[in-house]
Amino acid sequence: MFARFRSRRIRGISLSEAMVSLLILTMVMIVALTLLFTMKSFAERQQVKTAPRQTSRRAIDYLSTHIAGATDLNDNGPTPSPNALIAWYAQGNSNTPVQATYNNVTDGRLAEPGTDILTLAAPIDPFMVPISRWVGWQKAANLYFHYTEGCPSDETMRRNFLQLTGASSEGNDAQSIILTLVDRDGRWAYYEITGYQDFSCTPKTSDEGTPYNVHVVSNPGQSQRINPPGGHPDLNDPALAGGMRIYSFRVRRDANGILNLEQKQGLFNPATDNPGTAFTPIMPDVEDLQIAYLYSRPPDPTNFPGRTVFNTFDAATGADVRIPATGNVPPQAAVGSATPWDITMVSGIRISITSRSIPLRFEARNASARRNSSTTTLLSGARPRSEDRAPAAPSDADPTGPSGVLIGDFDHHRMTSTVLIRNRMLGN
Repeated sequence: MFARFRSRRIRGISLSEAMVSLLILTMVMIVALTLLFTMKSFAERQQVKTAPRQTSRRAIDYLSTHIAGATDLNDNGPTPSPNALIAWYAQGNSNTPVQATYNNVTDGRLAEPGTDILTLAAPIDPFMVPISRWVGWQKAANLYFHYTEGCPSDETMRRNFLQLTGASSEGNDAQSIILTLVDRDGRWAYYEITGYQDFSCTPKTSDEGTPYNVHVVSNPGQSQRINPPGGHPDLNDPALAGGMRIYSFRVRRDANGILNLEQKQGLFNPATDNPGTAFTPIMPDVEDLQIAYLYSRPPDPTNFPGRTVFNTFDAATGADVRIPATGNVPPQAAVGSATPWDITMVSGIRISITSRSIPLRFEARNASARRNSSTTTLLSGARPRSEDRAPAAPSDADPTGPSGVLIGDFDHHRMTSTVLIRNRMLGN
């Protein structure tokens, strides 16, 4: 028994074997974690690269819908839709024009510096409402309309008219949005209803002997003290262009530091929209809006032979080509006095939207190349050139962002689309 016991050998693991096993396990863990972090970084990188592309696409689609259908229902004048794109307007009794559309904003209170502002009129439920009797430019004047949409129900007709004119409430003292009057000669004026008085499917007769279905109190030509360029025109048998909405678009940073594409219902007013509260953020992470104007024919064949696109970059000359007018935006004249540069001669708009990702985490970027390189290619984290706005290098500071934040801390993507204004291309 003793001999048999001695023959049994007790085996174990030596220190060298344990060290080799631990080394192999460590190498396996290193490889596994490297693959894990690489895949995680790749997934995050793909996510932040995809997000600005989707944002730009959504913004382009949204703006294109409004621009393509821009019109003021004015087909009677020598130039179609003179107020479809709105560049300037008058305010009060001042002859100084108020700017509603901007190229490369410099005042950071109005919008993100370097971006554009666009104001236009778009149809929501277009309808021309005849005026029974035009009283002229009287303040707080009674006005009467032939309107029967929704009859024989007086209540349905009333609600339809309130919706058509964008009434602020259901009461008689409600106010409309800014509307447009268009006469048979193509002249137009802004218009505002300040009180809804009477609705009747059965025609009534006013004290002046005017038959009507709708009676309102209005301020012709006094709508929020806003007038067309050139002041009050003499209107001849005007009608109300109903179902129209005026929209303004800009890019601005919100209180949380996020850049947004913002929208306002109404004319852009630099006196109140600085920043004001009328704008609503509709799309986050849009950092640039650029507008190039496409004219139906060369506006200046002598100095710009054959050129019909302005506020853009000419790669052949390496220079920006801008509209030679105040603010580098098209002028807007009264009907019948437009020059070749007038905004009524613009047949289309080229929209360029640049969007950015969320800030890239360290493992999702090459920090040295992205933050210190002066290259301006898209892949290196630069904000690309967009029309007549110069590019920004990765090492440039984010203009209005927090201290220490650089352009290269984000991925950027620019998308461009050319949109023709449908009514102007059709000639009406």
